[in-house]
Amino acid sequence: MNEMEAVQRFVDGFDRFPAALVGEKFTEGWYEAWAFEGLMNVEDADGEDEVGTYGVTHEPLWGTWFIPCAPEAEWIEEHKEEVADCGFTLIYNSDDHGLFALGVDGAGYSFLIKHFLPLYRARGLQWHDTGEEA
Repeated sequence: MNEMEAVQRFVDGFDRFPAALVGEKFTEGWYEAWAFEGLMNVEDADGEDEVGTYGVTHEPLWGTWFIPCAPEAEWIEEHKEEVADCGFTLIYNSDDHGLFALGVDGAGYSFLIKHFLPLYRARGLQWHDTGEEA
């Protein structure tokens, strides 16, 4: 199997959750039920540029959240900044502060190539035949 086939298999291990359902369930104040962390693209109150700094950010643009299985969630928790560097927003349940999902703040391009391939590599997975890189 080549690297992109391995990445697709890796992605297939994530459940998908339509974020719009969250909005329907928590119609009033649904946003407060979730916390979003990732690379910030704002200036702080002092006017200091915090672009590229890991911290609290906004809801991801793409309407599908990717829910990792337990082993992946543990790795993601231990490597938050590396995951954010792959372009993901980490989505937490505000009640228990547990990682719920990954979100993508973008649309109109291949998430597989732009986000999941770098995550697969950062994770150090080698499910593909060597010499068959993407």
